[in-house]
Amino acid sequence: AEAVTLPELPIPRSSVIFACVMGGASIVQVIVRHFYLVGPREKWRRFLPNWMAMAISFVIPQTYYAIAAVMGAHISHAWARRYPENFRIYMYAVAAGMIAGEGLGGFVGACLELGGVSGSTYGSGIACPLGSC
Repeated sequence: AEAVTLPELPIPRSSVIFACVMGGASIVQVIVRHFYLVGPREKWRRFLPNWMAMAISFVIPQTYYAIAAVMGAHISHAWARRYPENFRIYMYAVAAGMIAGEGLGGFVGACLELGGVSGSTYGSGIACPLGSC
């Protein structure tokens, strides 16, 4: 909201240029995907990056979302290669269960925090890398 209402844009010029260049690159990729990578060249579409996933990494400053996504992708890939039929049947249920489990874990963590018995009170930072917890 501030960027729209202030008389001068509070965004560095280099960020504006970078955003315009990346926006242009994503537009070019969509055109290439739909008009050039067709027919026998369609097999190359899978190597094009997902620009939304790349944009999220620039917006969210924490690394644990990206690390969780990479770990999930590797586990999913290994599972699909090793047990393809099992993967086809259970992949959505397992993914939904993990998402629900994360939400329930956050709820339990909030309850413990409100109850005064959370990790910040009684927990230990023994497994935290470089004392980051």
